[in-house]
Amino acid sequence: MKKAIKRKVILFSLPFLLLLLPILAFFSLFVGSNSSSDTDINTNTPQQQTAKVIWDRVLKEGGTKEGAAALLGNNQAESELQPSIIQSNATYN
Repeated sequence: MKKAIKRKVILFSLPFLLLLLPILAFFSLFVGSNSSSDTDINTNTPQQQTAKVIWDRVLKEGGTKEGAAALLGNNQAESELQPSIIQSNATYN
């Protein structure tokens, strides 16, 4: 019984982990080993700007890089990092 539950949890979480890999790769390449939030990153798109704000805020509040990446992965999957999207690509007016 426990093996079946463990297997279901792993199979359920695998797609989410695969979505996080590009985000983690992005941050590992462009965010150096400096954990300071005042690093200079060129943010050209609104999604990149939103990701930078979320990343900086999580680290400022005492979160970990892993936690920030997890939050970004969730936001990317649910709203494509667009703050105006609330559900089913409907915009918040």
